[in-house]
Amino acid sequence: MTEINQIINKLNAWCESKGLEVYKEAGYVYEKLEKEEMILVYNNYENDADCVRDKFLNLFFEKIDYEWFLGTNSDEMCDIEEYEREILKL
Repeated sequence: MTEINQIINKLNAWCESKGLEVYKEAGYVYEKLEKEEMILVYNNYENDADCVRDKFLNLFFEKIDYEWFLGTNSDEMCDIEEYEREILKL
């Protein structure tokens, strides 16, 4: 398993422990953001971070609340600031 897969698995496990999912905006609705799509976006993301984890977290925080969202379901999104410190520890 690649390092990016491990990092996304940690994020997804953390989300599950909090009853959250990562969503993307799809027109007027939110759709669950699948792991494969996160990897594709990551692979196309240009950043000067030294390690995979830092590059992914830079991407995540750049996208979150603009293109990606944390929510308890597809209708109820959360404020990322509430969880930012926990995510940075992943």
